[in-house]
Amino acid sequence: MRAEDDEMSNALMNDMADALRSAGLGSMVHTDEVEPEPETPSDIVVEEEQELPVDTSSVEELSVEEQVQSLIEEGEYKSRSNEPQEALVAFNKAIALDPSSDMAWFNRGVLLEAQQDARGARQAFQICLDLNPDHAPATANLAILLDRIGDDAGAAAMASRGLEFFPGHPSLTDVLNRTKSAPVE
Repeated sequence: MRAEDDEMSNALMNDMADALRSAGLGSMVHTDEVEPEPETPSDIVVEEEQELPVDTSSVEELSVEEQVQSLIEEGEYKSRSNEPQEALVAFNKAIALDPSSDMAWFNRGVLLEAQQDARGARQAFQICLDLNPDHAPATANLAILLDRIGDDAGAAAMASRGLEFFPGHPSLTDVLNRTKSAPVE
């Protein structure tokens, strides 16, 4: 079981690094590799930047919480607008700003599941549930995902928990009936 824990931990760290990179915060990711400096063609003259006056009176500073909420809303809009990559970038930025945002992790899981990335979706739903054990939609989605990938014991456990939130839900009842005789690990 220890090797599986190490694998999940490494996968989680890779997911976090990917989220930071896609959020444009790659400098926060520590790797052993040294990225080469971009080359500037010698025929391009780089002028010194001039400071432009900035009117900050109309710009309202948003708190991190407000920024995260705004990114989640943007991601949900992009998802509904059939722009999944842009939605994923928004959710990753929200996670980079606040890794404890269960909704950002949940939405990341939904997108990854839709892209047939079962491993990434499973990790995102699990992180969401680690942050908020009472996140009903993550519980239900994880139950159905685990059933789909053949983890009967995990699917049964999640379906049972999901039915506490959504009593009589047909999909969860179906999953539980199919998987409840699975041996517990």
